[in-house]
Amino acid sequence: MKVPRVLMFVAAASFVAASSVGAAQGRPAAAKGAPHGPRADRPAQGPKADRPAPPDARGPSARRAARGDDRIAANISKNPQLEARVKAMLPEGMTIEQASQGFRNQGQFIAALQASKNLDIRFVDLKAHMTGDDNLSLGRAIQKLRPTDGR
Repeated sequence: MKVPRVLMFVAAASFVAASSVGAAQGRPAAAKGAPHGPRADRPAQGPKADRPAPPDARGPSARRAARGDDRIAANISKNPQLEARVKAMLPEGMTIEQASQGFRNQGQFIAALQASKNLDIRFVDLKAHMTGDDNLSLGRAIQKLRPTDGR
């Protein structure tokens, strides 16, 4: 008779421990086999429940492009030393806004400028391969513009 009592005590203790872990994490204890997430028979609640999904929900890269590439130029203009170095690498008559248009981030833009200067490749051509229909990486764009290096 002592064995069933011990088993019942162990089972009750493990149930209490499992429910307290869930409560500590901010969620109610779920029964075995219960679906995870919001229940299908209950309408969504909270501040986002009333809002329809935005029509422009195409993913993070589309949202970044929709924000505009002017963020790169704005970020560079916040740092006068960086702005001076970038302006020195730009092609004649091109602004930072024009040059950074189409690049995914500031690092990609500055890397393309430096590669253009160091490898003596026209920045306009490099940019066209990286941001145009090809959408190549910096390395692939360099290979395409300089297929043989003589090595």
